[in-house]
Amino acid sequence: MYMDENEEYKSKYFDLLAHVEELKEKNQNSEPDKPKEKLDPIEQRLFALDEALEKLFIGKERVDFKNRLIFAKEYANSLKIKITSEELKLRIWDARKRVEGNTEDYSPDDIIEAPPHVWSWEKLIMMSDTNLISASPKVGKTTLLIEMISKWARGEDEFLGHKFTGKCPDVVLIGTDMPNSRWMPLLYKFGLAEKVSETGYRFLKPIIHLFTTDRPLHLDDQGLSKIADIVEKNPNCICLWDSYAACCPNGIDEKSNYFSQPLDDLKEVTAPHKVTNLIVHHSGTEGSRSNDAVRASRGHSSLPAAVSQLLAMRWHNKEDDLEDNRIILHTKGRGDEGIHLVVEQNDYGFELKGTFAEVMQGQKLEKIINGLTERQQDVYEIIEEHPIDFITPTELSKKVEFAEKEKTNLDLCRRTLDQLVKKRLVQKEKGSGDKNSIENRYRKLH
Repeated sequence: MYMDENEEYKSKYFDLLAHVEELKEKNQNSEPDKPKEKLDPIEQRLFALDEALEKLFIGKERVDFKNRLIFAKEYANSLKIKITSEELKLRIWDARKRVEGNTEDYSPDDIIEAPPHVWSWEKLIMMSDTNLISASPKVGKTTLLIEMISKWARGEDEFLGHKFTGKCPDVVLIGTDMPNSRWMPLLYKFGLAEKVSETGYRFLKPIIHLFTTDRPLHLDDQGLSKIADIVEKNPNCICLWDSYAACCPNGIDEKSNYFSQPLDDLKEVTAPHKVTNLIVHHSGTEGSRSNDAVRASRGHSSLPAAVSQLLAMRWHNKEDDLEDNRIILHTKGRGDEGIHLVVEQNDYGFELKGTFAEVMQGQKLEKIINGLTERQQDVYEIIEEHPIDFITPTELSKKVEFAEKEKTNLDLCRRTLDQLVKKRLVQKEKGSGDKNSIENRYRKLH
């Protein structure tokens, strides 16, 4: 088996080199009067190199990413082009983008497979796909994902009101952004590590591999080779990357359209093995206040465009109230309509406070109640404490006195109830019509 693969590799290598030679010969023949010993102009040689690099991504000649840079260097050497590995990698990425743009349409005879999207964590994390979660530092994005994995691994059905699908798979934790001293207490807190000494820990299932600042892994050729070996042996696993910027190779400018290319390399490695990638990313200043998960992602827009599901977290009202620890968790993606949840982190983990609409409605209600007059507040409090779910003006007048005269008191009660109707705090209903129930009824709405 090994010999067959080796022969195939050598055959592919020589075929691609032959293609480079053909391009060189074509360029030389285009200028018959030029001496053969003279090199082609650099523009022609670079054009030939770019054409050859496209071959790395096409059909049967497609080359595995682990060997791609080696082939590219051979192309460059054969064309007498002096180029650094970093510059060559950029040209390889450009070649892939050109090739991926050259797609053919479907014909009427094609059977197009379109399986439904499957959620690992319903409406939040897409299974066997790439998910990006963005937030400012210290909002809790890493803690949220670790608690989610912990609850799923313990066999719980849901977290924050959204269900898990199946059994929690094995987890590869690439935590290059944090040292052991931060990772191990966090994993221990949620039952994903055990303490074996005063300062010593051992991580537990479902985590099967761990990389930290102390033993990092990056999205370079060496790191991608390592991940390729791991996911090949552990298909359907989760790979948690924290954070994307910390895992990127040195020299990647997050404002350039190359910012997403290491992620494209990763997807190419993990997609055949149905890996679920969770990419932790930092928000910029604008993103930390945005309700749009795309805008929440820092850096070039090619990064959120390269994933299927976007999650974002931001403080609900921290700027106006330092004691307000509520967080808005919202999503945007290809799998479903986005959701907006309000959660809060406490000593034990995250707690669901409701949907964003519910919380905003509660705040609006609180503002209306706080703006009531003293008389209106008294009546509203009586309605809340009333033993049945509606009250009449007569019943109200027996509980409160606004005037000495009985009729005036009843009129004031009726007018105050109608004022609460206009504020949409109570609902007015006509009585049943019999002699015992001819008065209007007022029912609390919230």
